[in-house]
Amino acid sequence: MDASHLIANRFRGAGYKNACNLITASATYNQKIMSDREDLIQDFIENMKLETFNMTVTATWGELNDSK
Repeated sequence: MDASHLIANRFRGAGYKNACNLITASATYNQKIMSDREDLIQDFIENMKLETFNMTVTATWGELNDSK
């Protein structure tokens, strides 16, 4: 199990105490799936030469199933 940032550190996402930005997720989800998505966002930011951007994050809460 991992503590996952809803808004990644590399996008200046704060930790739980500052912004309720942590959720519990499987290691696979946090370290592979979310990391791959963060890479896509980072590539977009760099390709568009953005200095600032707005991000909307939606979380769907449910039971953790590490087999998925």
